[in-house]
Amino acid sequence: MHVLGRKPGSNVFRPLVAETGARVVALDLCAAFDLEYTALKMPIEAEQRPREKGVMLWIVGPNPVVQAMLMNSPLGQALGAERVFNNLEEAVARYQAMTAGA
Repeated sequence: MHVLGRKPGSNVFRPLVAETGARVVALDLCAAFDLEYTALKMPIEAEQRPREKGVMLWIVGPNPVVQAMLMNSPLGQALGAERVFNNLEEAVARYQAMTAGA
């Protein structure tokens, strides 16, 4: 889960991954009906930086069009099918299974 916090005295939000010890950031795309290929640049860069610190990006709920575009992009190649989930319930179940032995 990705937790955002408001910077004091501003309307700017910042990720709290370091403070929370998050190991997974789930990006819910269930409301996205389409993506432009150029719009994938930010998630590609966003996936690389946290991965270097042991935090995984997971994609949740993409429709077939969005999922096909993702899987044919460098982001899809980096994520692989194992980090793309049909719904949040699948992602949570995977996370719970992953952390059960930890």
